[in-house]
Amino acid sequence: AGLFQKAIGESGAFWETPHGEMKTAANAQTMGIALGTQFNAATLDKLRAVPALQLQTATNWTLATDPSVTNFSPNLDGYVLPEN
Repeated sequence: AGLFQKAIGESGAFWETPHGEMKTAANAQTMGIALGTQFNAATLDKLRAVPALQLQTATNWTLATDPSVTNFSPNLDGYVLPEN
């Protein structure tokens, strides 16, 4: 604690959508709820118990695709990423 005053996110080649704006936290939450429904995981703890390979397959996130146009990518949450 107290060692860092600020930080920036870099190497964001996949962070922006084709329109230049990152997805919102509300959009990410909606997508997360849909993913939980897909895996019959009604709580965050249950979703965390889903094996990583199953999550990767279900979310179609690979370096061969553009994460901004697939299912999941970084989002503006107002805390970790406060602005575009």
